Amino acid sequence: MNKSTIRIRGRDYTVERFERAKPQPGTDTEIAYRLHGTRGAAYETLRNVPRPEMMFLIHSNRFGPASVMRNVWLTDKSGDLAVAKQ
Repeated sequence: MNKSTIRIRGRDYTVERFERAKPQPGTDTEIAYRLHGTRGAAYETLRNVPRPEMMFLIHSNRFGPASVMRNVWLTDKSGDLAVAKQ
């Protein structure tokens, strides 16, 4: 498990990298990320199907998009998680 930090909209988050089962049939796992805020917020990345290098965030502990993180896009195209758009 690799841990690092990322800054989104002026707040720092600890990034945890993990493998998750892919939802598509015939595939095994994909790399995903879990972000932990200093005040307890937790988010997970979901990949964009047409552009899998682009990811958006959802709440880790409940269903639905993370409205606080609306329009935030992350990428790991370079090998490290980075903000693509915020």
